[in-house]
Amino acid sequence: MNAIGSSTHGVQLSATAGSRRLGLRLSPTIRISVLMGAYTGTLAGSLVLAYLMRFDFSIPAADVLVMRRALLWVIPIQLAYLLVFRQFAGLLSFFSTPDLSRLFIAVLLGACTILGVWMMDGAAYTPPRGVILIDFIIAFVSLAAIRLTF
Repeated sequence: MNAIGSSTHGVQLSATAGSRRLGLRLSPTIRISVLMGAYTGTLAGSLVLAYLMRFDFSIPAADVLVMRRALLWVIPIQLAYLLVFRQFAGLLSFFSTPDLSRLFIAVLLGACTILGVWMMDGAAYTPPRGVILIDFIIAFVSLAAIRLTF
């Protein structure tokens, strides 16, 4: 590497000689790990916020237990749809209309899957319908905001 850039453990810092621009290039493994963490935190936060909004920031004790159970299976389903619809691949700094539509479809299918489980199981392990709808909206807007900030 030249005197301007340096590379350590998959992270490469580079600066252009005549500018003040500092770029951070991550290896694919680190980039996917960072995205997975950001998406997991965002999806968990959106589900908790959906519960809080649905119950006017006073969640009944029985629903707190359902929320904790739902966090264990809802987030992996939503992450799987994001993976299938290529939200972990490509250039993060380039977020186009097709990327936005794939994100929308991934989040929508996740919500439809949760709703399908609710229809089969009832309320034992699944969030209420209002929470599913609020979570869909918050998750989509939050994930789109994350992609736009990269």
